[in-house]
Amino acid sequence: MKLRTRLVVTSLVLTVPLTLLVGALERRALDQEAQQILATHVSARLADDGARCATAPLAFAAPPGAPGPPPFGGPPHGGPPPFGGPPPPGGPPPPAPPPRPGDGPPILLFPLDSDLHSVVPGAPAPDQRLPAALATGATRAHVLVTDGGRGATDQLLVRLSDKGPCAYVLAVRERPRFAALTLPHLARVWGPPLLAMLGAVVFGLGPIVRRIRALERRVRESSARGYSGDIPHEGNDEVAALATAFDEAARNVRGHLEAQERREQTLRDFLANTTHDVMTPLTVLQGHLVALARTTERGRVADPAVVEAALDEAHYTAALVHNLGVAARLEAGEPHITRASVDLAALVSRVVARHGPVARQHGVELEHAVPDEPVRIEGDETFLEQAVSNVVYNAIRHHRPGGHASVLVERLEGAVRVRVLDDGPGVAPNDLERIAERNVRLDAARTRHPDGRGLGLAITRRVAELHGAVLSFAAGEGGVGLTVDLTFPVA
Repeated sequence: MKLRTRLVVTSLVLTVPLTLLVGALERRALDQEAQQILATHVSARLADDGARCATAPLAFAAPPGAPGPPPFGGPPHGGPPPFGGPPPPGGPPPPAPPPRPGDGPPILLFPLDSDLHSVVPGAPAPDQRLPAALATGATRAHVLVTDGGRGATDQLLVRLSDKGPCAYVLAVRERPRFAALTLPHLARVWGPPLLAMLGAVVFGLGPIVRRIRALERRVRESSARGYSGDIPHEGNDEVAALATAFDEAARNVRGHLEAQERREQTLRDFLANTTHDVMTPLTVLQGHLVALARTTERGRVADPAVVEAALDEAHYTAALVHNLGVAARLEAGEPHITRASVDLAALVSRVVARHGPVARQHGVELEHAVPDEPVRIEGDETFLEQAVSNVVYNAIRHHRPGGHASVLVERLEGAVRVRVLDDGPGVAPNDLERIAERNVRLDAARTRHPDGRGLGLAITRRVAELHGAVLSFAAGEGGVGLTVDLTFPVA
């Protein structure tokens, strides 16, 4: 159901009980007003002419100021007919005295005895609800008597005494037809304002409906564009707030889509790097193993150089796989860093022990020096170990036989430094700033595996940034070798 239709139906549903409530309140107000008017009139008549109510009830029942005999007497002398009776023969009755302007229909009083009978000819019988109301101990009771929709009459029964011809007084007054709460009256009085209110609500809802439809169109257009743009909106009401919420949701969806695209691109890059970087050393390793197999088949002793080369390729492949795994985590958006207390001295000792066999195969003497006490920082131990391992492995792998490499852990003021030094071929001064860039391979590094992608130092720099550390490069003393520093802040 459309919003406009729903509002019209809701308004109509609410209009019915509202109309009934208004009618009930108006009916109660009219009843109270009629009862008050009748009670005031009866009190005034009793104060002025109460003595005649018991001695001359017919005279008391005559309307004050009416000429001639009481209108409720018999028809002799050409008087008016009894109350409600036919006109007497001999001509029409004389006209009743006209009411004063603003008074409305006249109020008629009828004395009643203790049995609720009146001596006035043609007097109306009191409604049966009145005696029941007085039976509760009240001194007066009021009811509205209807006559099938043609009109209504107010009756007020007042108790004066327990006996006599004026034990009760019944006041009767015809209620004006405009005050009768009938369905046509309610429709005539309340129908136009309610319809006007309904029309105003529907008319006022038109701009809101148009804005909602425009917002729906913009949301669909944004969805068709892949949420690539903002959803325009104006104003500061609820519709504008809804448009703002849609805009924020679109940005969130766009962010999720971009993150998903980054993850997919990372996966594609990881597969490409794995295929490119790992296949080369695996192919070389396969060649070495084939040569070893042929040597053993001929009953010869394996060439130690071939064995060392095979081990070197296996170690290089393992380092590549570790780096590719770390690179995938780093490039898949903001990485999850598990921060804990890490002992740098123990970490460096593990890295040196792991690379010791590789250093011996290359003829490089690998040394390290760490403090006797633990040197602790906050960080991700897996990332930190891979970062230090990449620097140490580069110092060995790009060195010449007979060279030296050292790893030091030093305490500084408010910081801890891991320094890796070697006396290898070094790096040109112009290339020091570019050495840790991704996919950059310098001349001195091209002696082995020229097709590698240079992930090691790029990963080390990214890990240093995530831990608030500084990665710096400097030429060794006399321009020989390379010095790499990883400086970590400590609390």
